[in-house]
Amino acid sequence: MTKRMWTLVAMLVLAAAVPAAGVSRSHGGTLNMIAWEGYTQAQWVKPFEKSSGCTVHPKYAGTSDEMVALMRSGGGGQYDMVSASGDASLRLIYGHDVQAIDPSRIPEFTNFG
Repeated sequence: MTKRMWTLVAMLVLAAAVPAAGVSRSHGGTLNMIAWEGYTQAQWVKPFEKSSGCTVHPKYAGTSDEMVALMRSGGGGQYDMVSASGDASLRLIYGHDVQAIDPSRIPEFTNFG
């Protein structure tokens, strides 16, 4: 698998383990995420949606700047997740636009390699 594919798989596993606020696995829900084109392809998303009952709604961004702008304009009120690259991730972290993940709340976290 390519690094890009592993990134998406990890994001989807995390999304399954920590669903959007107020949504449990058995009740489905919606995952609104900002992603690079190709990161939410049907071959990965469909199995995730089937196993979790959660529908993925991607918003594609073409640049790191666009990802940062989308998160800053809608942030946690509009998007549950962002698959930002290194430079955008740092801007979002230092700008307090994203929250840390608590690994203790993700049973399968130790299986990420």
